[in-house]
Amino acid sequence: MGLNMKSEKMDRDSASSDRRRFLQEHWTEQLYKEYKSLCFQYCLSLRQPLLQVADLPGRWGLWDPVVRSITISFSLIQNYSWDIVIEIFKHEVAHQVVSELYGMDEAHGSFFRLACQRMTLPSWAARSEVDLGRPITPWNARPLNSQEERLLKKAEKLFALATSSNEYEAHFAMRKAQELYARHQLSRILQKRKIGLVSLVMPIKRKRIERYESMIGSILVQYFSVKLVYIPLYDARDLCEYQAIEIMGTSENVLLAEYIYQFLWNKIHQLWEEYRQKGRMKGRSRRSYLLGILSGFSEKLREGQSEIKARSATLSVHEDKSRRQLVTQQNRRLKDFMNQRYPRLVDKSWRQSLRDRGAYDAGIKEGHKLTITQAISKQAGNQGRRLTS
Repeated sequence: MGLNMKSEKMDRDSASSDRRRFLQEHWTEQLYKEYKSLCFQYCLSLRQPLLQVADLPGRWGLWDPVVRSITISFSLIQNYSWDIVIEIFKHEVAHQVVSELYGMDEAHGSFFRLACQRMTLPSWAARSEVDLGRPITPWNARPLNSQEERLLKKAEKLFALATSSNEYEAHFAMRKAQELYARHQLSRILQKRKIGLVSLVMPIKRKRIERYESMIGSILVQYFSVKLVYIPLYDARDLCEYQAIEIMGTSENVLLAEYIYQFLWNKIHQLWEEYRQKGRMKGRSRRSYLLGILSGFSEKLREGQSEIKARSATLSVHEDKSRRQLVTQQNRRLKDFMNQRYPRLVDKSWRQSLRDRGAYDAGIKEGHKLTITQAISKQAGNQGRRLTS
């Protein structure tokens, strides 16, 4: 009996060891792909080093200039999402840039900061603490600051009012929510405060982006002061790439945009199920209905935006021109931030083709009635939640 138990334990250990080697091989292969992509994106004329995944006690990653190797911690990949892994990987590539492009021998000095800026590393990933293997806390995993908390609380109350059965009250609440964010952004610009820009990756666990998903993204860009990029993102558990969405902007706008994306995605599918169960669909009407909802919702937001602009018409010509210039500068800064993160970005457009005009028109009516109704301050991206688990 004792021999059998020992034999079973050895078999389990052997299977575990085989599984670990299997994962190391796949993850290392993906790192080589990521390395080539980084060099292409950021125009880095680097000679490819040895890449490996291994145990690194007290570290998440390591660049060895003597051996010319970059090692990424097995534990890092095992416990964090791939977008986090990539930022740590970029941290180590930045060390290689310092060694081999700048010809310097330093840890985290001025040349390292220059390399991090070149690859647009977020501040948390550029810190020396990353080398020490401390717990990783990206910006969206931290608690909200008091200003963000107040803003989201106000928005939450307005979205709650938007559920009112009183059509005028619901309409007014949605407009005020839009105006709140527009005014907050303008206030920060007028105060000439340096507005930090951040990015948030939302894995969507699907192989392709549907047209209605692209339309949700367009709504966010047009009305919520963010930029979006659709990217492939490796899943270290499934060992394959899925599509993901990266949202860029101020922290408050990114948190709101993340919530609204998830809300709209869930809501339009809920409305479709209700429409389908009433037997109103004809043929392949699902996509037309979903696009219709989003078109109607976009029209509703556009009307609100027009009302906000109409109010600003009371300003003097000089004051209005000055504000518009400041907003334009801020928008340009956001675009520059996106272009720095993705210097070789290709802009792809999409056409809205309809199979069922009736379903589309029915969707537009629903979109005009659609309001953002759920609480956001406790559910938004500050908890580090992803779109799908």
